[in-house]
Amino acid sequence: MLKPRGMTGALCALAGMMMLAGCQSAYRAADGQEPRGYREVQVSTDHFEVSYESWRGRERDRLEQWARYRAAELGSQLGYGYMLVGEVRHEVVADVARQPDSAMPVSSGSGEYAGSHIVWVPMADRVKAVHRVTLPVIYAEEPGPEHVRLQAVLGEGLPR
Repeated sequence: MLKPRGMTGALCALAGMMMLAGCQSAYRAADGQEPRGYREVQVSTDHFEVSYESWRGRERDRLEQWARYRAAELGSQLGYGYMLVGEVRHEVVADVARQPDSAMPVSSGSGEYAGSHIVWVPMADRVKAVHRVTLPVIYAEEPGPEHVRLQAVLGEGLPR
């Protein structure tokens, strides 16, 4: 078996770390550019709605786990020790892409770059199903009969 040495070994190690780091990138805040990630909306002082959405329908259970994990993170950041999760809502909504990338460039002219210009020809809109799970969460400093301890959820680690 060949062993990588010197610069090659360092590059292999760096590539391996980058691949492992990419495994965790699925859990993230929504960035507004694509429907993937978590969001939270504050309803009142201790009441939030935490949601997670994705185009991947097969991740429905994982979306709920990620939303629950984010709810525990948020509660911990706010200084709470417990949370009560209400009825979980699962929704499927349509995301229609109507951006320049949903058009097809068509060039005309002759020769390499001679007299060519780009015309954007609209294509059919791309529709994708976005799966969203929303958890209504009420945070508390003291436990109630149905409250979940935040550290117990966080201690399980990020769902994979």
